[in-house]
Formats: sequence, C-alpha cells, structure tokens
Amino acid sequence: MLNMLESLFTRPWVFSPTVSYFPTYPSPRLSVNAFYSAMQNTQLSIGHYANQNRSFSNGFTVGQWTQHIFNITAAIGGWMQSGDIAPLVENEVDESMPPQDASGFFATLSGEFSSRLFSAQNGGWFLQYGQSSDTTSEIDTHIGAGITWYGMNNRKDDVLGLGISHITTSPLVASQYKRNETAIELFYRFQLTDTLALKPDIQFIANPAADREAKDALVLTMRVELSI
Repeated sequence: MLNMLESLFTRPWVFSPTVSYFPTYPSPRLSVNAFYSAMQNTQLSIGHYANQNRSFSNGFTVGQWTQHIFNITAAIGGWMQSGDIAPLVENEVDESMPPQDASGFFATLSGEFSSRLFSAQNGGWFLQYGQSSDTTSEIDTHIGAGITWYGMNNRKDDVLGLGISHITTSPLVASQYKRNETAIELFYRFQLTDTLALKPDIQFIANPAADREAKDALVLTMRVELSI
C-alpha cells in the first residue's frame, strides 16, 4: 500500500494526522523495533521511540498487527505518547494541568483488482481510519480512501490516482478551528522515458487546515521525476 500512498502528494495519505506526535516526522529519533511473524501472512510490529532528549522514558510507542488474505491487506494498531502532553482545555493548551499521556488507534485496508477501465492493466485501493483523544490532540478523527489504476492506456508505467481525506478537529479547539477539513486529490503520472516522468496533480481542499479565515483552495502542481 505504501507505493500507492506515496504517489499522492499530501501527507495524510502516508500516515494518519491523528498521530499528533509522530516521532519520525520531520526529524527521525532513536528507536527500538521488533517484528514477529507467527505465520507467513501475519506480522506483529512494535516500536518504541526516544523523546527529543534521546531518552526512552516518556517516549512514543506504536504497535501494529498486519494480516494478508489473498490480495487484501488489513492492519490495525495503536500508539501512545507517554507522560509529557499538556491537555487541551476550552480552546487552549492548559500548561497548569499535570502532563498526561496521548493515545490513539488506526486501521487500514488495501487491495488490488484487475481492471480494463481506462485500458488499465490493474488497480489498487485503500481505506484508512484513525482516531485519537480529543483532550490531547487537535485532530481527533481521520478518514481516507483512494483508488489507483496502473498501466493506463496500455502504457505499462503510467498511473492514474484519486484520493480523499477528511479530518475532524477536537471540540475543545472550536473557537480556533473549523470542525473539519476535506481534501480531494487527482493525479496522472506520465512515464515519458525510462528516466523521466511528469505528474500533474490537482487538489481541492475544503476548509484548509480547518482555518476559520481560510477560503476553500484549488491547487495545481506539476512534479518532474528524474531517475539517474
């Protein structure tokens, strides 16, 4: 599924924005990770990440169970940032209250399908869901979905993709932010040569960043990909 998500520009496709304290973005941190496969199609992954002071106390812990069934992959997991989160109280962060843990969970479902639509060779799809506590996270719910066609117009490396992402904000920040944001993205990747590809992309964003002052946005971009 990661290749499918990375084809889209916006960060919510890669991981849920409800994971408010993601330790590898924008700067990576020290971590200890373990992986266990009870069967060929099942995997349990657990990771613990150090805090900004490179200490593993009050760090970030995440776990995920993944199951592959035929051409469908299902995953469910949870995360916790321990000990140093100031809670939200009526539209602001209350530094006077004792720090607490922040936590949430997420689930993804993805698969492949055969398709002759648009003269494509095959396709893929994904669904995402994430939720976190509205007392510690400004974004408390995220829902995403997307579909991708590969080998468009009998061109084996061309890709067409469509995705939608919707978030809701915590009611505790209602005076600062709108209640939700929705982003819709459409792209086409033209493989011009073995080393050069162009990817025009159009995005419509309703309530950008849930900003009360921002108007809906239409964004056009062109990415040039050069492989050496």
